[in-house]
Amino acid sequence: MSGRVLITRESAEPLAGMLRERGLVPVHVPLVRLFPTDAPQPVGRPEIVLVTSAVVPRFVPDLAAALGDAAVYAVGSSTAAALGECGITVTAVGTAGGAALLDLVTIDPDHSVWYVGATRPSGDMAQVLAGLDCTLSHWAVYDNAWPARSREDLAHALPVDVVTFTSGSAASRFAQDAELGAAKVAVIGERTAAEVSALGIRVDAVSEVPSMEGLAAVVRRLVDAKVSPGHPVP
Repeated sequence: MSGRVLITRESAEPLAGMLRERGLVPVHVPLVRLFPTDAPQPVGRPEIVLVTSAVVPRFVPDLAAALGDAAVYAVGSSTAAALGECGITVTAVGTAGGAALLDLVTIDPDHSVWYVGATRPSGDMAQVLAGLDCTLSHWAVYDNAWPARSREDLAHALPVDVVTFTSGSAASRFAQDAELGAAKVAVIGERTAAEVSALGIRVDAVSEVPSMEGLAAVVRRLVDAKVSPGHPVP
């Protein structure tokens, strides 16, 4: 059984290709637009760097030079791959969100730590940063906004069989501009599931691993299972 799947993140790939490989039809309506802040890098050199998004190198072309020989910890294989492509050696890769990243690294009070990412860290990462006992610099290299034509674009794209969310920001825009109808909802991880549920949007399936591959897999199972709203996908 094939199905139409709405992608709401800024970039259709790599999720769109993964959905096609599974016999699904991706429909892309970006509900989030990322843009650079042009914020200057923090003073000094970091000893430890935390990165939670694969888009970071896109906004800092000379990121490798800025980080020097710091130990770099990334959330997700796509983030690690993007850092590797710009010449950065990743010390360790977390696979369960921002909070779990700290299980991979010991941070002492005398450490100089940089978090490189969004202006507003989402979900558990904001709590993680607030709880760190060290010299922390938040280098906010990008921010997000809502595209102007999302309401019209969604009207043309809907209905679909499954709506996917990889962030609470996209879900917030969807909640304002469209209705689910009979569509099911799949999200990239527990953190996003909590953000989406808080908006009053029913979540039908959550990827076991917070990655594009995990999301594509759970969407395929969701389409195959044809579960009733609110029922978990086996």
